[in-house]
Amino acid sequence: MNITKTLTLSVAACAIGSGVANAQFSSFDFSSSSFGNYRQIRPTGGSEETYFEAGAFSIDVRDGNAVYTPPGCFSFTFFNPSIPCPLGATGYVVFGDFTGDGINDSGVYFSISQITSAAILQPFAPSDAKLISAPPSLLPRPLSGFVDDSSTLYYNLFSSLIQKYDITILELDRVYNSAERNTFDREIVPGTYRFNFKKLVNPYSTVVSPPVALELNLFPALDGFRKINNVKQGFRFKNVIYQDGFALLDPLELNTLEWEGNTISFIAPAADLLYLSIKPLDDPDDPTSDAVTYNGLGQFELNPLYDGAPSGLFPGPFTAVDADGDYEYIINSTLPLFPTFAGPNVTRVYLPIPLVQEYILPPNFIAPGQTGVIDLEFILNRPTTAVIADRSTRRFRLPVRIVTIFRTAIAARLPATATALQKSENYDYDGDGSSNFAEWAFGSDPANASSSPSFSSAVTKVEAFEVGISTRDGSDATPESGLRYEIAKLVNPVPALTYSIEFSSDMKTWETVSKTDPRFKVIESPSKLCVTTVGNPEGGGFFRSKVVPK
Repeated sequence: MNITKTLTLSVAACAIGSGVANAQFSSFDFSSSSFGNYRQIRPTGGSEETYFEAGAFSIDVRDGNAVYTPPGCFSFTFFNPSIPCPLGATGYVVFGDFTGDGINDSGVYFSISQITSAAILQPFAPSDAKLISAPPSLLPRPLSGFVDDSSTLYYNLFSSLIQKYDITILELDRVYNSAERNTFDREIVPGTYRFNFKKLVNPYSTVVSPPVALELNLFPALDGFRKINNVKQGFRFKNVIYQDGFALLDPLELNTLEWEGNTISFIAPAADLLYLSIKPLDDPDDPTSDAVTYNGLGQFELNPLYDGAPSGLFPGPFTAVDADGDYEYIINSTLPLFPTFAGPNVTRVYLPIPLVQEYILPPNFIAPGQTGVIDLEFILNRPTTAVIADRSTRRFRLPVRIVTIFRTAIAARLPATATALQKSENYDYDGDGSSNFAEWAFGSDPANASSSPSFSSAVTKVEAFEVGISTRDGSDATPESGLRYEIAKLVNPVPALTYSIEFSSDMKTWETVSKTDPRFKVIESPSKLCVTTVGNPEGGGFFRSKVVPK
């Protein structure tokens, strides 16, 4: 069984809706959480656009409260208080999905520390839950289809006061795909939405009770940037420089992210929330791929299935060893790319003023070559009453690529007093015979004369550089072996670079190694270029590398 959600509900005492006037209850929450995701992108050769990724109209009503701690204390058999579970099995589930993970928890004991029974809404009555009226729109009504996550349990098993408790949880999700933006816009509109739910009744009573009527207000929410009636409007990121669909960010500079559209017409400064993060992508090379969502488990994710397992069962780099040497944890690969330096529990940056229209990213926040997607998340927090609220969300996303830029890389290595000429491509600042551009392209230090590429010839023009001769005479090689030469490449350099490797048998005549040449095996990745000869050339051979700006 997988425990994924603790049932902690808001505590309030008030009257809501015509069907529960003057009713008092201690745990009730009714909210809308419609969301819309938008992505801003400029495809190669295309114009900048904002795409609708997905949306939903979600209603969540909860009457009742249960908290179980610690999360691991549950079993199909009764258990007494112990060190890991000091309360013992205080609760027993009779019906329903107590944890909300889609698994029936009937017959399971839990360590429950706090519980409040439903006071107004009947559990296990999803067919009686309906949207009965809404503002003028295309949204059908009456609208049903609520999913029932209610549960019935007994508490407290360690006292004489063992009683039945009901927790009523009903959820409705109306989902819209990327092709249904117009439907989403025309169905989910601001206004008052009225719902009916079945009232909690005495099972021994013969009186038919009227339904509980609840009203919830939806407020205007931000929309993705587009043209409406020949007027461009909505949210968008500004001053974006694109490359292959990604916005470019330089890790050596303070990057100012700018946007517009979050005006006072849509934002309540004292109530609404604004968060920013950069998330990894499912496909790092595809700016349209899904953002990986953080699962909230911190830097390390407990995986009991791997406890004590051999390291070969682990997915490579995502392994860790705990203090007693057992392999118990898998590093959580869904941690955001930013922020990461604030601690494993900080997964997004809180912007205390939701009307703000810029954020300055710190330098060195992500390694060059990485890609991700900026996720700017606006959360409405608008109450209708103390226990009824619109908590809708709009996410605006911008795919980003972290690049290595010659200009800022050289400026970061040279003294602050260096002149514009001394920072230029063809200038040899440290006097070692290699230009600034050559040292940048091959990863040596332009300010240190003892750190320089080993050139085969003194080439200092920006158009072409040659570096790094490697020799081998083949005298001690076996027939199965070959000559191997490997160079490191800058990942996502600006300007873009083309790396190649040349081969010579006499250091006089050089030829560029081709991937189609049967004499060589060429392996190239974004960060590396490697050439291996197929067998040993007679008399050995020589390699050198070359890089030219595209």
